[in-house]
Amino acid sequence: MSQQPYHEQISQSLSLFSEVVGPDLEGRLRTIYGSDWRVRLQSGFRDHRRMEKTDGTIDWDAQLILTTVWDHWNALFRNSLGHLERSLVSELREFRNQWAHQKSLSFDDAFRVMDSIERLLKALHHHEPADAISQMKKDMLAASLPTPFPAANTLPVTTTPVVISSQPERYSPLQTILISIICCLFILGQIYVSWNNRGWLMMVVTVFVFSLLVYNRIKLLIRKPAH
Repeated sequence: MSQQPYHEQISQSLSLFSEVVGPDLEGRLRTIYGSDWRVRLQSGFRDHRRMEKTDGTIDWDAQLILTTVWDHWNALFRNSLGHLERSLVSELREFRNQWAHQKSLSFDDAFRVMDSIERLLKALHHHEPADAISQMKKDMLAASLPTPFPAANTLPVTTTPVVISSQPERYSPLQTILISIICCLFILGQIYVSWNNRGWLMMVVTVFVFSLLVYNRIKLLIRKPAH
């Protein structure tokens, strides 16, 4: 059977979880049940021989840990963990079973498994392994993102010529000169009628402005090539 997507990430997370929590869980069982701890542990399993290694020690895999935590919750964690952590254990048991039976798990499923493991490790004060799981989550998230766009300084630079449309002028330079002279004379007449000799300064300014305008149009007329 082909390996399902994200199988490796889930496997690594569960392995780290088992490696850290297994000895901790065994220590708690010994503390609570004393010399009777192994009998109490084995009582919840039909074939307890499958949970032992060849040297007789307990093989703390993810299934055994999660089942033991769930079955002995009140004795081991009632006073230290809450409903949230218990719900995480229940969720992990379900995901672990799907993973063990090679059922397809999505990216969201894998990320949630890793996040739940991280939360449980932190709740049990195993902060360094929790940080390792957090980094695995970041790596998986980064690998799932599309290829980023190249940096701005690496983008090819293309230059598009700017075309400035040239529209014909409404009036020729000569017409503009004539219109300017007429407007200037009209404005001078209006100033004289309104202020008589008192408007001399305004008349001087008007003549200067229109003279400058006429001068510029004459230069344009001289420089314009003949057709």
